[in-house]
This record gives sequence, C-alpha cells and structure tokens, in this order.
Amino acid sequence: MGTYYDLVVSNIGNRPAVKISLHSSPEQIKNIFEDGINTDDEATIKFKIEPIENCFYPKSEILLLEHGEKLSTAFGGTFEADVRFGATFRKKWLKLGSTIDISITYFDLDGRSFKSKLPLKISAREDFSRIT
Repeated sequence: MGTYYDLVVSNIGNRPAVKISLHSSPEQIKNIFEDGINTDDEATIKFKIEPIENCFYPKSEILLLEHGEKLSTAFGGTFEADVRFGATFRKKWLKLGSTIDISITYFDLDGRSFKSKLPLKISAREDFSRIT
C-alpha cells in the first residue's frame, strides 16, 4: 500500500505573484529519498528522482499565480511493505517524515522581489485533525 503526494503552490496573498520559483540544494533533495534507492537505474531516475528535482530547477518557474490560485504537480510517494506470495517487497522512493529546506522567490506586478524560506515535510494528512 502506498501514498502519492502533490506539491501545491498557493498564492495566499492579496495580489498576483509572478515568476515564482522553488529552490533547494541537491544535497537537501537527496535527503527525502529512501536509503538504498537505486540511483543507477534509468527508470528510477526518469520516473522517481528527476520529477522531484525538476520542481526546484529554474526552468520550472510558474509565470503567474493570481490571488487565491493554486497550482500542483506530482511529488513522489511512500510505500509500506507489500507481502505477496510469502515474500515482502518494498518500493523505495520517499522517506516518510523527512524534511528539506526550501525557499520560494517571486515578484509582484510592480517588479518587487520577495523570498521566503520554509521546511517541506513528506507527510500525508489522514483526516482533518491528524497528520502523519
């Protein structure tokens, strides 16, 4: 069984934001992957590692988010042990509970720049009152 995640960027301000970028270091990004993930496997790189790294590349800039608008993208998954035919399989991907430091940069319509730093934690909401 597993959980898939979305990375959601929301404009909670009262004005449009332009040229929004997410930033994190390659070392930080590596910290959210499970130990033992096969970084030499082409399929793992293409379908598990690169899509997450791409969220933090300059080419992934969001050109405009209006007040109250959200934009989301797939952001990996976590998996519990899967027992089949008497054997235990585990799909390695993201470490549940891992945290990385990110920064968000953006501009307003007048060209003023803003930067915020915050942690990004790999966790799933189970319901309204509980977060794992």
